[in-house]
Amino acid sequence: MPGWIERWLSASATLRAVSGAMAMVLLGLLGAAGVARLTPVNETQRLPLADERLGLSTQLRHLPTRQALAQQRAKLAGEARPATFSAVAFCARHEASFVSWRPETSGGGELVVDADWAKVPGLFATLSPFWLSVSGFTLALVNGRLRLTLNLERVDAG
Repeated sequence: MPGWIERWLSASATLRAVSGAMAMVLLGLLGAAGVARLTPVNETQRLPLADERLGLSTQLRHLPTRQALAQQRAKLAGEARPATFSAVAFCARHEASFVSWRPETSGGGELVVDADWAKVPGLFATLSPFWLSVSGFTLALVNGRLRLTLNLERVDAG
């Protein structure tokens, strides 16, 4: 056994207690210095993290609930549904004379109307709420009126 340990063990109890207390204080100071290096020196270094944490918790509180998201999804699904197409009502709305309508199983069909030339552009533009597009058309003069034959196709919703 080294000589300094034998001398310390043979010393009085008071000397051993004082030297042990000094060793504990020294170890405590070294430990505090190591912890101080790991933590911010002042509050200004902590503020960015606290601000970020506060902002994230505020965003989390304002997120919509599962029920609100389900209601919004149902509302959007209802709005995405196409309007029901009625050839007679469509012609009446555009002041065109209904001649014939031959629907197809795919959702489109052939619509024949008699209309004034000024009303024809409006017919093309107002088919979109019904999810219909014109794949082809013909114009002919019949009995002094313009006969428009529209070949309609259902536009794929998804």
